Amino acid sequence: MQIWKPGLAAVVLVSLTACSTDGQFRKYYGKPVQYVILEHGEPANMVQMPGNEMAFQWQLEADTVASSVIGDKPPFIDMTQCKYTVFTSWDEVQEAWVVYNHEDVPFGC
Repeated sequence: MQIWKPGLAAVVLVSLTACSTDGQFRKYYGKPVQYVILEHGEPANMVQMPGNEMAFQWQLEADTVASSVIGDKPPFIDMTQCKYTVFTSWDEVQEAWVVYNHEDVPFGC
């Protein structure tokens, strides 16, 4: 017999929603990649993809701080490498790489 705990489910759902980059990058769909660059800075990588497409990647570090102190040791800080990737295709009308998709970042970024 399964017991439904709506409070726990709501917390998990909110946590997963907060970590998603879907809304953060979906707003750039159909726009030149320069709009992403204006908000997030220069990309760390640019990769030519098949079919006249280009991927742009930003690398950020997310800090994770331990919440408790053990003995005389201070809390530790764990640096996680997070990569944000947007996929673009060349648009002749706009004469720019236009964002059409993105890759969600791993959990914890």
